[in-house]
Amino acid sequence: MIDLLYSKYYSELLRFCVSLSHDHAFAEDTVQETYLRALANADILNDLPEEKWRAWLYRTAKNIFIDHLRRLAKRHDTVNDTVSEDDYSSVIVQMMCQYLPENERVLFQLRYLQAITQQSLGKCLTYRRLR
Repeated sequence: MIDLLYSKYYSELLRFCVSLSHDHAFAEDTVQETYLRALANADILNDLPEEKWRAWLYRTAKNIFIDHLRRLAKRHDTVNDTVSEDDYSSVIVQMMCQYLPENERVLFQLRYLQAITQQSLGKCLTYRRLR
């Protein structure tokens, strides 16, 4: 039965997975995992009528893809948790800068938010005064 599923639906399922992920290598991995699950659940597939096999494969592939996205999102959230305090600090500093006079705000932003060196700032100010 797995041979029949493979020969009948492999190419179609691969195109579906590529359309989901836009990554051919990941799509191939997803299809492979789908067929491994089909092999592990052969008893369930044998009980299904043949016309439902395709739907089972598509649903399984989609679930594998969704699980992958959830793992990525969880990993991303874990990384964001470690830097979230700095993100808030940056926003607060930028909000407080709005209360500075314009020339001081520009200098502060250039020096501390954009990391322009003091020498570069000095050269800019000297050039500005000479004009």
